[in-house]
Amino acid sequence: MPIRPSTVRSFDVVGSLAADLPHAGLAAALARAGGIGLLDLEFVHDAALAQRNFEQLCAASDARIGLRVTPASAALARELIIRADERALIVVVAGTDDFPALRREIGLRAGDRAWAELLDPAQLEHATACDAIVIRGHEAGGWVGEYTSLVLLQKLDQLQRHAGNAALPVYVQGGIGAHAAVACRAAGAAGVIFDDALLLLAESPLPVSLQNELGRLNGAETRLLGEQLDMSCRVYARPASPLLKAADEDQRQCEAGTLTRDDWRSRTIARIGWSADGSTLLPLGQSVGLASAFRQKYGSAARLVQAIRRDSLRQIEQAAQQRALDEHGALARSHGTRFPLAQGPMTRVSDSPAFAVEVAKGGALPFLALALMRGAQVREMLEQTAATIGDAPWGVGLLGFIPQQLREEQ
Repeated sequence: MPIRPSTVRSFDVVGSLAADLPHAGLAAALARAGGIGLLDLEFVHDAALAQRNFEQLCAASDARIGLRVTPASAALARELIIRADERALIVVVAGTDDFPALRREIGLRAGDRAWAELLDPAQLEHATACDAIVIRGHEAGGWVGEYTSLVLLQKLDQLQRHAGNAALPVYVQGGIGAHAAVACRAAGAAGVIFDDALLLLAESPLPVSLQNELGRLNGAETRLLGEQLDMSCRVYARPASPLLKAADEDQRQCEAGTLTRDDWRSRTIARIGWSADGSTLLPLGQSVGLASAFRQKYGSAARLVQAIRRDSLRQIEQAAQQRALDEHGALARSHGTRFPLAQGPMTRVSDSPAFAVEVAKGGALPFLALALMRGAQVREMLEQTAATIGDAPWGVGLLGFIPQQLREEQ
């Protein structure tokens, strides 16, 4: 996507955290630092604690704060909004296509701002009555759709431009790290929403034992429940978890038709929460793998907010000056290609000389996948490619885990 002029405007750094964690200090610190602190009411098991944390958040700062609300948490949200008195809130309305109805149900006031959360581009047509859009990518914890955050951002951008209407501000959540934040800002996003990557900062509300456990994760330990049912919910797959085994059994029953989809969803929701003792499934997303690095690099919420805003703009300005991705630019010339693009080797896809030729014609650097081919097959493929691709550069990709004898043949 091209770098948009809108990237010079202010860029919001938002933090979304479960409302019934032990305290709201992290959300408050984000708000005080100039970001936005959101309390997420989905999967709340302790409404009294959520209420106390919201009151703490309101008292801690007069900066921007808010809530994330789903239809199941609408009643609690309504109570909290009443307690906010005249304090204007940002409210992310999620888990529905009927955003106006949820706004009415929670009692949104004239000064509040509603952000519509989308999992799919098709939901955009229902979000026009809101003030902004949150796109929640496949990488996030909890209920997600099929698209990753950056793919969803691109699809939404195309739809908004095709509609010809004034585009709503867009906030991006799901797998967001420092570099993804730069990409989102370059694409014209109004801000990014950090979630699990924040959990090990100095103001973390998590007990030390859970912090130590999460600090060892790289994000691959999360699992999608219900993916085959077209109702994906991402959770932390804690090893030997009896809850996870029970969830897997429910999924098998639903796939077999002995458990209804509504019952499966209800049982799944009942198991999800933020208890530290293993009595619930944690709705962790893949960005938990960034939490340890965030702690080491930023340390506190204030330093994170300042660094993301400063560095994202600096990197965009640097990219605009260097123009590294330009056609016939320095990087492309170093590869002998038209564009600075390399096609990755793919088994059963890029094991064809004709495929490599077409990639080269398109201006990129092709790579043949040798996969598990024997030496004679490799020689034949390389000779055919050399005979047809001309002077264009090309390469090969070898698997690092194949047997030594086969590697020597290749």
